[in-house]
Amino acid sequence: MTDRIEFEGSGSYFVGVTTLGEEFFAISRKASMPAGSKSVGSQPEVRPDPGMDKTSAYSHSEPMCSIKMYPARNGDAFLISSRAPSSVAILIDGGYAATFDQHICDDLGRFAKAGRCLDLVIATHIDADHIAGLLAFFKKNGHATRPNVIGVRHVMHNSIRSLQANSVAGGKQDVSDRDILEEIRRRGYPKPKNKPFTPSEISVREGSSLAALLLGGGYCWNSKDGNMRVDSTGYPVHEINASSRVKVIGPAPARLEALCSWWIRELRRLGFIDKIGKSEKFDDAFEFLCAAKNFSAVAQPGNISYRMHKNRELADAYLPDDSLTNASSISLILEVNSIHLLFLADSWASDTEQALKSLKPSKAPLIFDAIKLSHHGSLRNTSPALLELIDSPRYLISSNGEQHDHPSIEVLKAIVDRPATFSRKLFFNYKTAASRELSAYSSRSKSQFEVHENQVDWIDIDPNNHYA
Repeated sequence: MTDRIEFEGSGSYFVGVTTLGEEFFAISRKASMPAGSKSVGSQPEVRPDPGMDKTSAYSHSEPMCSIKMYPARNGDAFLISSRAPSSVAILIDGGYAATFDQHICDDLGRFAKAGRCLDLVIATHIDADHIAGLLAFFKKNGHATRPNVIGVRHVMHNSIRSLQANSVAGGKQDVSDRDILEEIRRRGYPKPKNKPFTPSEISVREGSSLAALLLGGGYCWNSKDGNMRVDSTGYPVHEINASSRVKVIGPAPARLEALCSWWIRELRRLGFIDKIGKSEKFDDAFEFLCAAKNFSAVAQPGNISYRMHKNRELADAYLPDDSLTNASSISLILEVNSIHLLFLADSWASDTEQALKSLKPSKAPLIFDAIKLSHHGSLRNTSPALLELIDSPRYLISSNGEQHDHPSIEVLKAIVDRPATFSRKLFFNYKTAASRELSAYSSRSKSQFEVHENQVDWIDIDPNNHYA
């Protein structure tokens, strides 16, 4: 069911996405601000901690929603917090183990001291720059009934037991098969090249998959015990409370099936001959193999991203991503107390386009309160067609530019070149070559935008003020 609601005022439409029962419909809010020249800021604005106790001074002026984008190097880690009208706390990915140890853990501890829990933890896909910090967290947190850091109500994570709903528990393997699984387990998660490692980083990568930690810790995982998959059809809406919910828009079931098929073929290639079923050894082998392989659905030349070309348009540069692990990303629309956030993990642009077209009420783009760009702003995951479907006053770009030169300047320029009657803020958790170039850039449409670099403190989201 779709509907359109207009609020008093004048100017352009802001289209949010919310629910009516389990149906999402569009809301248009009117606001106005003249287009003009951009302003640039390089220092993060310091905000009080939304995890503070209700008796603190901050609770009297708290925004409806705040987002913290952690310094996760080339990875992702986000904490979403809201206290009014109802308390919500969501952790999306965890970056590396050092991200958790040095940044996330203290925030979660403050939340716990204020009597809060994590309503939802989401591991978007199996990639070390997203999941290693979650391994560190759940390893330290211990059992769900006796958490050492903070209580967790629910976890979303796709492991092999989630993708093989009709399989049975794995039987006894012969010696060679056991040796294959043990060798995969011994290798653990891959270690980034040429980077120093803390003992914690090494520890979380060896011998424990996230699936094993969730099962051993008795966490509510994919509604129960991890045997249900999270995809755009079988797990469409997760209710957090009366005013907050998650709409899963990806991955499509076919993407998970392709990843599962690749993994089975890889096990066979390594010499595994027995039946494949549900067990912690298979959970480990699935995560470790998927994280270790840089593989594609179709062989194509080039890397996941490209170095910057100052005069290249996104329309000329865009080449669709073909990584199966990226395609398996859990992408979602978060509705948090009337705030609407689009988190795209490392999803394929074509999949997001297809999912959003079913929600799109008109030719006008869907305007979210904030958008987290897919795959750290890579030009292989944001297409011109996708940018025609979505827009926001706030964009979140998480990357320090390691490995693949993310984010891509072509994507950033394409975002700010579009005409808009509202100002856009682009938040970067690091200063990168692309963010510096964007700071000196002028929008072709003369639309206002701001560049905020090194933004690792709380970003306040106020739906009634798109220019705050």
